[in-house]
Amino acid sequence: MQKGMRKHRSSLKTKVAVIMLLFTVLLSVGTVIISYTTYTESFNRHYESLATSITKTAASVINAKDAATLTQEVKKVYHEICAENGGVPRIDDFTEAETEAYYARFAYIQEMPEYKSLLDILTKIKEDNNVVSLYIGYTDVDTMRDLYIVDASDVGEACRPGDTDNVEKEHIDKVLNGDYTFPAYVTNYEKYGWLCSASAPVVDGDGKVICMVLVDISMNKIISDRQTFLIQIGVIIAIVAAVMLVVILLMTNKAILKPITKLSNAADNYIGNQRDGKTEEYVFEPLKIKTGDEIETLYDSLKQMEADIGSYIREVTTITAEKERIGAELDVATHIQKSMLPCIFPAFPDRKEFDIYATMNPAKEVGGDFYDFFMVDDSHLAIVVADVSGKGVPAALFMVIGKTLIKDHTQSGTELGETFTNVNRMLCESNSEGLFITAFEGILDLVTGEFKYVNAGHEMPFIIRKGKSAEAYKIRPGFVLAGMEEMRYKCGSIMLEPGDKIFQYTDGVTEATDSQNELYGMSRLSEVLNAAKDKKPEEIISAVKADIDTFVNEAPQFDDITMLCLEYKERMVRDEGTDG
Repeated sequence: MQKGMRKHRSSLKTKVAVIMLLFTVLLSVGTVIISYTTYTESFNRHYESLATSITKTAASVINAKDAATLTQEVKKVYHEICAENGGVPRIDDFTEAETEAYYARFAYIQEMPEYKSLLDILTKIKEDNNVVSLYIGYTDVDTMRDLYIVDASDVGEACRPGDTDNVEKEHIDKVLNGDYTFPAYVTNYEKYGWLCSASAPVVDGDGKVICMVLVDISMNKIISDRQTFLIQIGVIIAIVAAVMLVVILLMTNKAILKPITKLSNAADNYIGNQRDGKTEEYVFEPLKIKTGDEIETLYDSLKQMEADIGSYIREVTTITAEKERIGAELDVATHIQKSMLPCIFPAFPDRKEFDIYATMNPAKEVGGDFYDFFMVDDSHLAIVVADVSGKGVPAALFMVIGKTLIKDHTQSGTELGETFTNVNRMLCESNSEGLFITAFEGILDLVTGEFKYVNAGHEMPFIIRKGKSAEAYKIRPGFVLAGMEEMRYKCGSIMLEPGDKIFQYTDGVTEATDSQNELYGMSRLSEVLNAAKDKKPEEIISAVKADIDTFVNEAPQFDDITMLCLEYKERMVRDEGTDG
């Protein structure tokens, strides 16, 4: 089954090729887009600057007095026609005779020396700069039309005095406010194609705007060249990318993939040899990988591991039957203990109402301490910290029994004192070794913040109120579990607010000793908790453990060290209609 499954796995070479291909494609497309955008924007800015420069030059060299005279003449005639027509004339609807009659009203203007002078100047500037159109216009706010005054465009395209265009309201509003700043722009016209247009005001000696000089520069060739550039740059980048991809794949295959393949095949052979009992046959040694990097380091490590495992296997075969029995016993006990304690954090990643963290460090291979936390129901979280008397395998097995009984009897609606009373009775019935358990259990109501607890001879917890100092919560402890069969236990309660924390532990914390047999003690624990009170539960426990390690230094650990920290972060909000 395993071999069949492995056949369907994608090889590392395939994955690398796909990744490199995707990277190359994305890089190529990005390069083309950036190059094309930069190219386009560069030419647009160039032509916009050129158009602006031409209009400003023209506005500065033409005679403002001539321009004012012609503008007034065009305005006068146009307003007369509007008055006669009863509004703005619709020239497009005129008959041929009406059109000729209309333009005949403006014909004398073209014979004026001012017109000819301005036309010569505009024509000279137009020819020198090779532009499509260069003309003078005026925005008539009364009729909301643009009037053509002088047009130096090519023959057949030039507008005559009296020609008009529609004007957008935004344009009229700017003119009415005295704003004649119209930045250059690029537009694609159906009739003329791509044009870059700009304008500049002609002002008199008093700075009053008389009219506007406007220019249109054809960009059709640039647009055509731009498309050609796009094709060329795309082809070039595609060729370069393809060559780079091939080179990179070849180099990657030689420097990385082939050595890794050798190691993978050797590992498979090693596993097969171990399965077949060929423990003396070495598979990594003959590979001779010399890459000079981490792969070679991995090869050296695997080669050494192969030799070490071989030596270890030979040593294991010489162990006495008694050591094998003891080792097997400890292994079972360790496995049982580890499997019983929740050790995946964050434990409830989907719950935002609280944060919890816990650790257990046994003094020997197995310990008698244990902790637990679990949801009693959707709105109640239970925590347990306990310490079994004695050490070694018997204590670990009794721990399993005690932990299981406490969790099984902690049920929604059952008072904690009753829970411990029942657990104590059952522990006494099966306690042939005379062991006992000190235990503390609490249940936090995530909605109200009420924390109900029961204490069977255990250490008093620390309460860390938000913004306040950590204080040991003085609880009169009840009798230990499994000590007296008829013992009854009472439940207490405290109210927690969002931001409050509870820190619970076993006596291995306060009774940790240094080389001088000095105890760690409650006072030092309180100092560390106050120093770390604003940190997360995991960080608080880490701070305490680090301080204990510093205190004991190289002194041996005689007792299990267990800690649990719970932070009530926010109140649970029940959905409407949910029973409480």
